This record gives sequence, C-alpha cells and structure tokens, in this order.
Amino acid sequence: MNAIPRSKPLIAALLFLPALLLAGWFVYEQAPIWFSGTPAWLDPKHPEAVPGACGALSALRVYRGRFVSETAALDAGAARERANRVAAEYYALPDGDYALDQGPALVRANFPQAGERLAWLALADLDAGDEARFGKVAIMFLDAENGDLLALHTGMSASDPQAACGGGPVSRRALLRQYLPLLLALGYVIVIAAGGLAARWWRKRRDQIRRTAWPA
Repeated sequence: MNAIPRSKPLIAALLFLPALLLAGWFVYEQAPIWFSGTPAWLDPKHPEAVPGACGALSALRVYRGRFVSETAALDAGAARERANRVAAEYYALPDGDYALDQGPALVRANFPQAGERLAWLALADLDAGDEARFGKVAIMFLDAENGDLLALHTGMSASDPQAACGGGPVSRRALLRQYLPLLLALGYVIVIAAGGLAARWWRKRRDQIRRTAWPA
C-alpha cells in the first residue's frame, strides 16, 4: 500500500488555517469600531471636531444608532431650520441661527417611543450671550421624514472635544468579546510553535539514540 505523500506547505497551511479564521473573526468584531463612518466634525480625535461632539456620540450610543447614507424626505437645510426653531422654543431663546454649520448628520437609531427611525442628528450652540447657558449645546434628533423632535439632550460645549471626551464604561464581557479572537489566535500560534519545537527536538533526540544504539 502506497503511503500518501505529505506536502509541508499544505500541512503548514492547514495548521495555520484556524489562526487565520480567528484573525478574521477579530477583524469582524473590530470593523464597526475601525470603520464607524463618524463625520469628521463629530469625531473627537479629528482636528475639525466641534464642541459637543462627545455628547452627541454618547447620545447616539444610547439609542443604539449609527451613521448612514440614505435618502431622507427632509433635507439637511430644512433640518437645520427645524433645529433653530427647537433651540429657540425649548431653551427660551430669541429666534436666531443656533444650529452648527457643520451639521446635521443622518443617522438611524432606536428611540424609546418612536422605535427605529431615520433621523437627523443636529447640534445647536446655546452660548447666545447668556452666562447661564455658556458652554452648552443642544443635541437633538429630528425625524428625517417630518422633522418631529425625537430626542433632545443638553451637552457640554468644550473647546477641546478630545480632552473632554472620556471613554464610556466598557463591561468585561464586551471587552472580552472584542479581543477573544485575537487571544485565541495568539494562543493557538504559541501552541503550534511549541509543538513544532518539541517535534524538532524529539527528532534530533531520536537520531542521537539511533546513532548511539547502531553505530556506523
């Protein structure tokens, strides 16, 4: 019976296939973080980040939202005008232009009473000369279909968004889920490498024993 020929490259590929699958799993888990689609003006790490960016992202996470590129019945210009009216109405301000020029951003999120909605995330500057409101922004979610106010938050308007934006609490389970594939892949590679070294040592030891037992 003929022995099946062994191919070292094929064996090596099969051995490292689980590590590649685990690495792919890790990329899949990290992709939403690496490629979040956050606009530059809402990214606290970006030089163009606006005051209130941290609060806006935190509010978006509360509603399990994400940035999207979809067609909205209410365009960005109409959403800005609606944001100005909301700021004036809810914060007792005179009519004016309060919405930031950099926005709004289109998102899809889940709201407690409205469910999942396509919405405009808009920020309005509440620093209108009133010392009581200095350093605050209004973070609002407006229905992208009819302009209805879905949610309204008051956030801090920090001049340095990156310094003011502390990372939110991350549970151990969520952290483990993010990095478990990488840890498993690393452990697998270590085991395979250790097994290879052990096999190499054993072959050398076996050859020494054979040469000692059956000298030439």
